[in-house]
Amino acid sequence: MASGEPNFYAYVSDSNAWVDVFGLAPWPRGQFNNWFDKASPQDIIDNKKSVQRALRNGGKLHEKFPVSTSPEMRKLGFTAAELKNATIPTKGLDFVDVYDPNTGLFVSGKHHKSSASKLFHDDLIRNLRKAKSKMEAILIVQNKHDAHVKKHH
Repeated sequence: MASGEPNFYAYVSDSNAWVDVFGLAPWPRGQFNNWFDKASPQDIIDNKKSVQRALRNGGKLHEKFPVSTSPEMRKLGFTAAELKNATIPTKGLDFVDVYDPNTGLFVSGKHHKSSASKLFHDDLIRNLRKAKSKMEAILIVQNKHDAHVKKHH
């Protein structure tokens, strides 16, 4: 792309995120990435809702690094841009062969509309929170997605 943006679907950020109508975000307009890249994990926790809104960039994207793990990912050295770019559109996204420890079965289903989605996300988050390095977190995400995330058109 002309913008040099590696994520085709991130060519435009959510214009709604440009306006902080309640003045709750601790960063100036358009400065989220700079703020996040310097923030401590506690800063991120203290501003959880604003951070989640900014990282979600308008929604309709599957976050390979769920926003609930952003304090831990920041501690490992991830930047806001890296987390925002690690997304794929949810349309046509399925989770397959996800183990359900309650039933002992492998389940499949659509993104955010199935037990497979919940089980996948819960397991991914649990594993990411144990990561000791940025590379380990990247490998966790890559392995989980290669094994269980399928895109159809």
